[in-house]
Amino acid sequence: MFNRLFSMIYKNEILPLCFILWGLYGCTEEPTVIETGDISGKVEAYDNKNNGFKIILEDASDPSVMHTAITDAKGYFIFQDIDAGIYTIDAEKQGYSWVLMVDDGKPNHSNRSIELKGGKTKEITISMKTEYTYSWSDYGVDIMDINGNSIKGSIKIPKYSTTVAFKLYNGTNTSYNWSVLHTNDCFVSDDIGAYSELVFKSFTPTSGTLKPGDNVVMVGTINPDIWTVYQNSPRYKYNTLSFWVGKTVDVTLDIEF
Repeated sequence: MFNRLFSMIYKNEILPLCFILWGLYGCTEEPTVIETGDISGKVEAYDNKNNGFKIILEDASDPSVMHTAITDAKGYFIFQDIDAGIYTIDAEKQGYSWVLMVDDGKPNHSNRSIELKGGKTKEITISMKTEYTYSWSDYGVDIMDINGNSIKGSIKIPKYSTTVAFKLYNGTNTSYNWSVLHTNDCFVSDDIGAYSELVFKSFTPTSGTLKPGDNVVMVGTINPDIWTVYQNSPRYKYNTLSFWVGKTVDVTLDIEF
């Protein structure tokens, strides 16, 4: 009788208790392993002064997580053992502004977001341009708005404007060939870069010869769809024209959205 009672207690109480204890202490989960990766990068400035850029890497899901690096004499920088995830990357140096980056061999004009995978090394190249520091007026050639005001790096384009105009004036005794670049590159895109609209429907003229004392007026017809794209789903705009008359001057289109 005693043996039978002991057997029942063992089977009905002790064994379940053992299973409970085993479940609590014998089935502990393995600790989560956070994968990390590296970023090997380089800054390429238009003037080849690639040193001294501050590179900022920010966790897209937690902006308080931030890493910084400074480019060396040749423009190189590196981030090591960074948690895998989505990040934004930026480059800062007085007198310079962002153009684009090449992310693992693929040019990215639309944003500054990168995905870092565990156990991988991401290759990043960032192009930077110098901000306006040179004026053609220093040697008698000037770029102006339609009212004759010298343009110092940017021109304001009010919302829903239909055109924007530029005037080149040659105040020297020498003829100059001139041209304007990127008229077909300026664009506005949606939030994922799947849909974009060019800023200009047309831009004319784009090149010619400027004789002493002459001026030329260039007119860009603005595509009205850019305001719809940017207002509904803003993401990024490439908005820089490059004017060349012996030297290149970049003019930013300061478009009001």
